[in-house]
Amino acid sequence: MSLQSGTYIIRSVLDKKAIGRHPIEDRSLLPKPVRALPSDVSAPKLVVQKVEDGYHIRAKGDITGRHDGQLYAFLIDAIHGEAWRITEQPQHGKNIYIVETNDREAGWSVPVDDDDKRGAHVNVRPLIVFPTYPPRFPDFELFEFVRIDKA
Repeated sequence: MSLQSGTYIIRSVLDKKAIGRHPIEDRSLLPKPVRALPSDVSAPKLVVQKVEDGYHIRAKGDITGRHDGQLYAFLIDAIHGEAWRITEQPQHGKNIYIVETNDREAGWSVPVDDDDKRGAHVNVRPLIVFPTYPPRFPDFELFEFVRIDKA
């Protein structure tokens, strides 16, 4: 089943940390890191919008994309934003997805051992796929999408 446009809380399956921008950021117009946030930070809302070639994911209203192998929200350089391929993985549980680039060359991944107090910066790198049927992915490449704007 394809994901519907809406407002979501996205959590890493690895450690249940919410994905988003940290509430404390520099005030520049530089791209802002998208992180697996510490548990003491309230889960931010991300807007997922179906577009012709995938999904746009917005953090604090700004489109996300990759730069140097990491996930960012672009405040002014929206041309760097990407349409993501979000694919359900029911073999891993309800509402569990992988997020990949449209060409499937890379996908979201949360670092396993990161001690940054602001949260681990989400990577965009080639995904590991276990050779099973259906294919399986490690927990650090899986994300739970919980829709919060349902009527």
